[in-house]
Amino acid sequence: MAFQQLYYTSCEHGLSGFSGYQFNAVSPDTPAETRHLVESLTAYEPPRSLLNSQTPQELARCPVNLVHVPGSPCVSAQVRYVGRDSARRVGNYFAHALSTPDFDRDGDGLLGIELWDSEVWRSTPSPSTVLPELADVRPGPLSRAAVGRFLHGHPHRDLLGPLLAATLDALAHRRTVLLVEQDSTRVAHWIAALCYLLPPPAARRLSFATYLHRPDRGRLHLVGTVPEIRIDLGPEHQDAFHLLDLVQGRAPELTVPPLARLLTRIDLPATRIFWARAAEHLRGDEPDPDAWHGPAAATAAAAGTPLAEPDIAAVIGWLRHSDDLPAPVVGAVLHDLHRQQRLRRDRLTELIGMSKAAGLPEFAQQLTGEVVEHDLLLFRDGSPQALDPVRIDDPEQRLRCTSLWLNHFQEAHGAAALRLLAWADGAGLEPPEHELARHGARITERLLATAVTAAAPVGLEQPLTAAARRWPAFRQGLAGAVLGLEQGRPGQFREVLRTLPPGLLTEDDLAERPDLLEDFLVVEVERHRARAGATLVRILAARGSGEVDLTLLQSLWPGHGNRWSHAEAHTLLRRLPPDLHWTGGAGQWLAATVLQDAPGPLELAAFLQLAELLSRPPRADWLPADAQACVGYALKLRTAIEQARTADQLAELLDDRPADGWLPAQALLRRHLPRALTDRMVHQPAVTGPLLGRLDGPTTADYLARLDEQTRRVSRTAPAGEPLISHLTAVARAKLAERPRARVVAILTHAGNRWPPADLARLAEAMRPVHRGWADALDRALAKRPPTLTQRLTRWLPDRRTRADRSPTPPNPQE
Repeated sequence: MAFQQLYYTSCEHGLSGFSGYQFNAVSPDTPAETRHLVESLTAYEPPRSLLNSQTPQELARCPVNLVHVPGSPCVSAQVRYVGRDSARRVGNYFAHALSTPDFDRDGDGLLGIELWDSEVWRSTPSPSTVLPELADVRPGPLSRAAVGRFLHGHPHRDLLGPLLAATLDALAHRRTVLLVEQDSTRVAHWIAALCYLLPPPAARRLSFATYLHRPDRGRLHLVGTVPEIRIDLGPEHQDAFHLLDLVQGRAPELTVPPLARLLTRIDLPATRIFWARAAEHLRGDEPDPDAWHGPAAATAAAAGTPLAEPDIAAVIGWLRHSDDLPAPVVGAVLHDLHRQQRLRRDRLTELIGMSKAAGLPEFAQQLTGEVVEHDLLLFRDGSPQALDPVRIDDPEQRLRCTSLWLNHFQEAHGAAALRLLAWADGAGLEPPEHELARHGARITERLLATAVTAAAPVGLEQPLTAAARRWPAFRQGLAGAVLGLEQGRPGQFREVLRTLPPGLLTEDDLAERPDLLEDFLVVEVERHRARAGATLVRILAARGSGEVDLTLLQSLWPGHGNRWSHAEAHTLLRRLPPDLHWTGGAGQWLAATVLQDAPGPLELAAFLQLAELLSRPPRADWLPADAQACVGYALKLRTAIEQARTADQLAELLDDRPADGWLPAQALLRRHLPRALTDRMVHQPAVTGPLLGRLDGPTTADYLARLDEQTRRVSRTAPAGEPLISHLTAVARAKLAERPRARVVAILTHAGNRWPPADLARLAEAMRPVHRGWADALDRALAKRPPTLTQRLTRWLPDRRTRADRSPTPPNPQE
């Protein structure tokens, strides 16, 4: 078979028998449907600016439309603008078309786009209406190398990916890709790039036109035009077209499929060999370009092209469903894929199964080792993708894994080394003990290298402890490294211990180093504060000197302000041997403990218990003289308060007030004296009153508050008690500051205004020998009281008044 030719233009002589647009000449036996198809495909209109072109130079600037429509028949045509026709009318064009029922066969592998600017094309009418058939056609200047150079120099070559995506979508969904370029030659180069990069069956299915004046009316896969042409895509056309402006560098927002991304990484001059090799892996009846993705990615891997994860998935998916592939082919693809890529674990796992199925046990074993190493490294690095180790039961595999594990373990430090130990435990490995001990020392030395100047390893407490518990040999090396590090840093063992997790080092590890036991116990107390007291007892017993020093106390109770609370001291000191010697600083610690304030009842009770403990020898000798005096005074004060029978005896205590620094004794006086005073009778108000003026401010306020409260409770049904009257009488003589004195005035004024007459009379009577002024004031207050009902009746009834005079009647409580 050969190519039938058709000329179509506006001419005087043609097949129609009249002048105008018609077929000027055709090959014999050209079907009518072919003519109709050519006529519909080759309509041409130049850009408006070029409509009046006449000279060869002007006509050469007009876009050329190379149109190609695969099928049977397959039509290829070149349409050129020729300016005026024989009647001198502008707008004439000449279309030279070729038609064949089998373009692939007759074109001998030629691609339609390679007919661009071919020498086969004509643009002048034939004098005869019969054209010969062409036995073959020759390609034009387009080639893979030329198109590669074009793309390399194009400013928007990065749009090749979106253009491939749009073209694949057009093939799959009958859409049209509109290409805007500066001229039709550039459009032809872009189309050629697509045809070279796409799988050959897909490229041969492409229909295209390098130039249309109304591209929005084209229904081909690829349609080119120039910037002068206005493209109006209404809403009804949005889903039917993809517009790429290769002049301005604009492309639609399309997801570039993995196959398109892969193809953009293929060197254009190599595409012929690339697709030839890919075709060796295919049956030839693959339905769409996606079916070529796996073979194409496999071919790329063989050529050393890096693959993306979707490409790897395509290769593995293709192998999984290609049971008819020969085992050598499968083996070659697996080796290429493995050699060129760093595969994910799940991919390696799939390759292991495929290798075993293809009869490649050694390769499967190699991949298994890589899976193990993959898991090991992820676990070592603490990756979120790391999987829990799986126990390895096969002896040979476990031996290989142990060797691999040791290779990584001997170079690991810190958290990575500890994670490797955890992985070995989970995998059931049994590394040599001498290796564990050696590297345990190495890892520990590295961890503690900056123990004094840097913070302790963060987040390693749990894994380090777990490793030491699981691997005794590792712990042995660790302990040796810790003790060895101290030898190089004398006196800094305590700092070294602080960097280690609790419980990692035990007393047994110090069996040969008793000089370090005290440092060990002190650090343990820092982690367990409740053990401080018991640790002090142990350290003193270990020392054997019977001496307590300030440095030891500060180590066991840092941040305590160089003292204990009274309760802590009482609990601790009674456990200590009584014959201890407290050095100067330690004695001051004990003194500060005793002399601190006791603001509440619980604190005061704890102080008194401590005072009783320290008042008895030989513990009394622990205290400095001032603290001893405070303890003695406080106990004496407590006894006096408990045993005093009168308020006068309690007031005498104010002649011997506690020293300013005896805060707990002052607290004892403030807390117990006011209640004790008001509960007892004042027998000598004139003597005791001035002594009450020696109470300090808070104690005076508490004392007067109690008197005020008792004074306000007095009523006809609750007469004033004698202790209250005696205290009101005495406090009237006290020399008080302005505010307490004002409160005394308020208390006595309340009594004068509110007390029942009988109680008020008793108070005035008691007040008279002590404070005449207040006695007169109370008498006046009593005289101003309105007469009671009984008094008023006696005035009106003389007989009753006489009887009353003869026999006085006590006041009626109801009145």
